[in-house]
Amino acid sequence: MVKNNRYHTRYTSSNNTNNRTSIIPLAKELGFALFLLATVLIFSPKSADAATFNVATGSSATNADSICQLEEAIANINDGTRTNADCIETGAYGTDDTINLPVGTIDGSLSGSGLALLNNSTKIIGQGRGVSVVDDLAIGLFGNGTGVLEVSNLTMTGGGEGVGIGGIEADVTVNNVDIDLEGTGTTAIYTENSNLTVRDSYLHNSDMSGSGMGLISVYASSTNVTVNVERTTFAQGSRGINLEAGSGYKIDATIKNSTFTDLHGDANSMYQSGAGIGLFLGNNASNQINYITINNTFSNITNTVAGSYPATAIFEYAEDGTITHTAQNDLYAVGDGSSDTVNYFRPALSGSGDPLLGTFTTTSNGGNVSSDNSFSSYLTQSSDKHNQTSLASFLGVLTDNGGKVPTLA
Repeated sequence: MVKNNRYHTRYTSSNNTNNRTSIIPLAKELGFALFLLATVLIFSPKSADAATFNVATGSSATNADSICQLEEAIANINDGTRTNADCIETGAYGTDDTINLPVGTIDGSLSGSGLALLNNSTKIIGQGRGVSVVDDLAIGLFGNGTGVLEVSNLTMTGGGEGVGIGGIEADVTVNNVDIDLEGTGTTAIYTENSNLTVRDSYLHNSDMSGSGMGLISVYASSTNVTVNVERTTFAQGSRGINLEAGSGYKIDATIKNSTFTDLHGDANSMYQSGAGIGLFLGNNASNQINYITINNTFSNITNTVAGSYPATAIFEYAEDGTITHTAQNDLYAVGDGSSDTVNYFRPALSGSGDPLLGTFTTTSNGGNVSSDNSFSSYLTQSSDKHNQTSLASFLGVLTDNGGKVPTLA
């Protein structure tokens, strides 16, 4: 499910005067009550049909074994009917179907493609990270401009189709998910022309290669998209978040309370350099990325080999268009004073030597601390501190510090 292998290979009158005078107020009260009832019926949300499946551990693949497997439930949701007779739903198929995962592991290695592709809105809900595990199976939704995929409370392991969770032309929400790519997949979450929300998740251990891919990779090429990332940790990969807009479209992103650490580029990655957040615009003056970073930590981002660009916390590359960055209370502990490792890098030339025509704006809302001077001319509030060379030494190792994901104390 890497960029070159997209998902689409997607409700008795009375003559007595005294009686009449007593009936009139009652009629008014009844009319008013009916008016209220009609108002409630009109404006209250309509209940949507929804089928619910409880799937079993073991193989995810379709088997005539009287056991409801994950891929059987997905096929039934896609078809809107009980195609797999041993996978019995409760409720009627609709627009908000749900798959409940069991305690234990679901093995996707026997599924053939390693890809479970939905074409209808679905919630996939586990019993908790490390409690419900999906191994060697990528899950995605090809929405054709509609549809919502929600994945929560589970662990995914293995590289699958190079990605754990994905969406094309569909909204994707990931909540409390651990995706361990086990060094075989390049991207934990991939979306294309899809709004994305990620919260309380741990994305890690990619193979660090791929054409500029990040642990989260977002592409906007036929619609504007919105990205929200909160309380999420990125580790052991080439790039934490990769945002790319083209064909005159826009990405609006907010990244808060997240950790980027142990990111190392290698000779197989596009720029051979590690980056916390990478932003890329193609050759169109209407391309745009607007992103806000608040309360994030960037540390231990380096190059495994000497790259064409330095390892960096923030990397901005625009052939044309506009990139705007607003930063507040971020801690940038990447830059070590050398030309090979900096906190902020924006090249003037493309890899082939052509000038980059994009417009860049960086704004500080204060409270940012940086280990080098690469942000000094951009983050200029009095509460911003630069060249704090010992900053990294105040940070602990990535570990459980009481939150939902490992962090740097």
